[in-house]
Amino acid sequence: MCALPIYLDDETLCCAGLLSQARAAGAQVYVTWITAGDGFEFDAALTERTLHPRGRALRELGERRVQEARAAAQVLGVPADHQVFLGYPDGGLRALNGRNYARPYTSPRTGASAVYLREAQTPGAPFTGQALDADLERVLRRVQPDVILIPAHEDFHPDHHTLTLIAQRLASRLGLTARLRYWVVHGGLEWPLPKGLHTALPLVPPPLARALPWQRVPLTAGEQQVKAQAVNAYRTQTEVLGRFMRAFVRRNELLSPADQPGR
Repeated sequence: MCALPIYLDDETLCCAGLLSQARAAGAQVYVTWITAGDGFEFDAALTERTLHPRGRALRELGERRVQEARAAAQVLGVPADHQVFLGYPDGGLRALNGRNYARPYTSPRTGASAVYLREAQTPGAPFTGQALDADLERVLRRVQPDVILIPAHEDFHPDHHTLTLIAQRLASRLGLTARLRYWVVHGGLEWPLPKGLHTALPLVPPPLARALPWQRVPLTAGEQQVKAQAVNAYRTQTEVLGRFMRAFVRRNELLSPADQPGR
């Protein structure tokens, strides 16, 4: 199983219980993060204690979030050698999939035009769609996953639905389309409600993707506890978005075998 989250925390919000269940059943689980989530300026303003974070402050945030992702993955039992960080620009995937497919993109937030993460799969790779495609294809060829977890196109975050297109294109090229499964984190105004930790409540389909053929993945109390611990490992994020993030710790997770109704 290979999960392809955009940001460091998506894998926990969407799929922590499913990843734990897969490991318990004997599956090999890999997580590949596309960006370092280094474009969240409000987060950096708090963690770096600077009013207008740019450049170095945001790159330091990206490095810090990598360590938080490792801590969360450890809680979920994902081995260090199954964790892959690509380090492409937060908020820049649409450009990489379009006008910057061959020409390097410069992040207006970090000032970087190439992968700067020390732990990245390909340090120094240019911020181009070609480089991102090559990095993702390298992962998929090496892992040969039976199941690939990616965001659904209905997820309204622009980086999320751009990755949908990129992953679908690569999966088609590699003959892996039937192995794609879809999740949503940004599914509509205020979803999921109520905010905060409510483990007795179900996670209902997101308003922007109600028509998808959702499958419920029930979670045990123990799996919910592990998921909550993984959420709390993202300390920079929970300082700002804790009530939103903990709202995903529910009686179930949601997964769709298709990203369009009736497919």
